[in-house]
Amino acid sequence: MHPHQPLVRSQVPGAYQVNREIANLAAQFSKARRGRNGLPPLALPSTAGSPVWPSTLPVYVISINPVRRAKFQSRFAHPSTVWEGTIGKTLDLGRLKREGLLMSSHMTRGEIGCYDSHLRLCNKLARETCPLALLCEDDVALTGDAAQSRYLNTLLEELRSVPFDVLFVSWFRPTGGKSLTPHTRQQWCFNQLWAYVVSREGLRKMCADPKLRKMHVPVDVALWDAHARGVLRNVVAYPPLCLTVGEHSDTRGIR
Repeated sequence: MHPHQPLVRSQVPGAYQVNREIANLAAQFSKARRGRNGLPPLALPSTAGSPVWPSTLPVYVISINPVRRAKFQSRFAHPSTVWEGTIGKTLDLGRLKREGLLMSSHMTRGEIGCYDSHLRLCNKLARETCPLALLCEDDVALTGDAAQSRYLNTLLEELRSVPFDVLFVSWFRPTGGKSLTPHTRQQWCFNQLWAYVVSREGLRKMCADPKLRKMHVPVDVALWDAHARGVLRNVVAYPPLCLTVGEHSDTRGIR
């Protein structure tokens, strides 16, 4: 199954057995993406992390839609910074190709705008001094409640002894990967960018990598490729901290 094809119930492979919650979500995922129903709450593991959201972790939400942006800010109980996303239909693709920034004729304008949004934000953060930042899109089911805070703090504590560049905390893909800590694994395939934590070193590597700076494939696939090439050390929260709220992507219809 091609990674960009929508899932349907008959195509959900047995490899989606992460835990009972994820197995149940697999059959419902494509329905939620079509707006028929929302995904049910994800049961998080019981951990000993602090129930207080880490105040030293800045949160940036990428958005091109004021309504969805407001919904995110009503869901998420802590301060966040809105990052104005790039609207792909406004881009001059000819100029991007002439400047060597766009290397593909197969990416949609929505994918190009999404890539540019994430890359611009990473470039900004690479110039700052914060050791970690959480980047997310406005359709992620991030609340910052006690359960999510406890699990996120546990993940960050576990990774103190494991060098990493990107931590995907929100994802939906087949199982796999080598265990690194009780709740993290090495990235084994590309993951959605609903929410991910980046380290300062990871940001530096992203901005320095010639291939990542040029758009060949969608940005989530590009980050996986950078990991597969040994440029980035990417890890995945297992199980995820949160999923999407199931709304259609704002970039899907931008061709």
